[in-house]
Amino acid sequence: MPEYSFCESVHASSRSPWHIRRLTNVGKRCGGGIDTPSLCGRVKPPPDSNGWDIGAPDVGTWIFQSARICPDCRDVWQAAEAAGKEK
Repeated sequence: MPEYSFCESVHASSRSPWHIRRLTNVGKRCGGGIDTPSLCGRVKPPPDSNGWDIGAPDVGTWIFQSARICPDCRDVWQAAEAAGKEK
């Protein structure tokens, strides 16, 4: 199972960036009801807000291929990946 997923807020528009969140054992929630916040903290799980996962490919595959990814989420993801590879 992938460790991260792209997600977006229920308030997202077609021009809104994709965010990244860490998945739990529940997995992707493409129908809504994400259970962890985005890495930048802008997309939150209930009760504060609500979002859903995007049925896009694995984050590691698309992280550098799309300009629509939140730069703050990308920075946190890159730092986490680098830290994980150092172990």
